[in-house]
Amino acid sequence: MHRVYDEVQAGVDIPIINIAEAVGRKMQADGIEKAALIGTRNVMTEKFYRQRLVAHGISLLPPDMELAERIDRIVYDELTIGKVSRESERYMKSELTDIAKEHVQAAILACTELEMIVDVKANVLPIYDGTSIHARAGVDVILGD
Repeated sequence: MHRVYDEVQAGVDIPIINIAEAVGRKMQADGIEKAALIGTRNVMTEKFYRQRLVAHGISLLPPDMELAERIDRIVYDELTIGKVSRESERYMKSELTDIAKEHVQAAILACTELEMIVDVKANVLPIYDGTSIHARAGVDVILGD
């Protein structure tokens, strides 16, 4: 959806909240300057998410294609059908530990399903959960904050 955000927003008269914009604003407000973008191959490699974060002053690690391929399998073969495996949870915890060694300030869960296997509150890095941030941005719009 957010890949075609600009075209859809141009065609409607109601606001659409772009998840990458919401995450970028939150990270910028928190002073985050360097992060790792974690998601499916499309999210990690295409510009629709990356460019919006960079526009908020956030430098991103280059995409890790091995990680992206594994996340694709986890998301499409497990999480989208409601399967949560301990193996995938351990894999993500290990990957996030390795990413922390890359001298980033945070990691961004840029795939809404990943919160099913990543504990966003108990990690070696601050985790910016795109789903929660996006939902909060919706609440803010509704409440006029």
